[in-house]
Amino acid sequence: MRPAVPILLILAAAAPAAVSGVPEAPRPGARPVAWFAWGNDAFGGETGSNTDDYRTNAFTLGVQLDGWVFGLEHSMLTDRREGVELRTDQINAAVGHEWELSLSSYDRLWLAGGLGARSTGTYGGQQIQDRWHATNNFRNYELAEDESAEEGTAWAHAEWLFTGEAAGIPDMPFLRPGQLGLDLRGSALLTSGGEQVGSLSASLVLLGADAHAMFGLTREFRGGTSPNQTAQRTAEHEEGTWFTYGLGAGGWFIHGGWGLSGDATWGAVGWQWGRTPARTATQVASLEGVFALYQGYALGMQYRWQPGWLGELTDRQLSCFADYRFGRFPGSVSMLDNSMVMRQGLLGVDWEPWRVGGPVMSFAPFVQAGAGLREERITVIGDNPYYPVQGAQRTVVQGSVGLRCQFVTSSDLLPAYGFSLVYDAWQPLDDATAKDPLGGEPLVYQQGGGAFGLRFNATVAW
Repeated sequence: MRPAVPILLILAAAAPAAVSGVPEAPRPGARPVAWFAWGNDAFGGETGSNTDDYRTNAFTLGVQLDGWVFGLEHSMLTDRREGVELRTDQINAAVGHEWELSLSSYDRLWLAGGLGARSTGTYGGQQIQDRWHATNNFRNYELAEDESAEEGTAWAHAEWLFTGEAAGIPDMPFLRPGQLGLDLRGSALLTSGGEQVGSLSASLVLLGADAHAMFGLTREFRGGTSPNQTAQRTAEHEEGTWFTYGLGAGGWFIHGGWGLSGDATWGAVGWQWGRTPARTATQVASLEGVFALYQGYALGMQYRWQPGWLGELTDRQLSCFADYRFGRFPGSVSMLDNSMVMRQGLLGVDWEPWRVGGPVMSFAPFVQAGAGLREERITVIGDNPYYPVQGAQRTVVQGSVGLRCQFVTSSDLLPAYGFSLVYDAWQPLDDATAKDPLGGEPLVYQQGGGAFGLRFNATVAW
């Protein structure tokens, strides 16, 4: 194995860059045979306004076999405005065919289209949301069911991927010809009820043999007649320009984004089967934590990178990392119709003193130290909040200890999966206070704390 580039990343199923009801592959380039994704507005990284409303949850299943494409999606939509308080579920089923065209050695075009059906009504969304909220100590919302409707659909999708193999990009250790590209996508769906849904996106892409990263802008279009009022409000909420992203390693992938107007967010995590290499592998990279859950219901991502010179200098023990996490945390204050949430970014170093292995799994303890910026915010989650929206940013330091466990693989170029157990302790360098609206004791936040976490990892060919 060449010097690994450990990368840690976490979180995030139907991305806003994809049109609901269009079976769009979860990664650029070579298509997997099947994929499953779970999307939720709570997975959006606290980058937009997580209202727990509109398209609040979705499960997506896609299959592509010998050019035939099949898709199935269950979405939960809500409209929690006072005096309205409605909800509905949508089930989208689609079937069609995709054609791949190799225009040259460095760009490819995919064209797909087909028919489907959409059913809007009551399909267990209330029960799913109630159980999830009860499990995580969130507030339950009792909403009336909106009108139901049955519709036929017609859909189309196109993707053009251009890579820089012939663009004069120099051969660098971590950016080789063919790894940098541009991905352009367009999707459209028409319903027999008179609704038109469309999406156009442009993304910068990094391609590994079994990993990818993409960042770009997406324009969402919504028009025509929605099947009911809740669906109409959701369409209005989703329309506009989004910043979108997608990452993957081995079977894991995440994607999501946030509306540039600041009032919409979405994220998703999923798994894909039957992958083929996106490019010829020349290196191996380690991607850890594509989905990680921290105590208190926080999620995050962390990239861990070991340059060749640093690996040789430290006998493969020292690496650098960049970490981002968001959500609630142990000790955060919970108030009536208010919630305390955080988002935090760190840069730091990771020390793995040794690794021991058996025929099935290897184990490695690790220590991390980092510093960065932490934001804690009091948000409004109901109609009668005690505190107004407010927050504070503080410099923070964090230390972590943990154990990496990885299943042994027979090949350096095949995915090796595992998990990490970690405990993080953080300390903001200053606290913050929120005055009591009724003149009581001020609420002090931006305090030190700690949390356990579980990360999933994959070592993949890059």
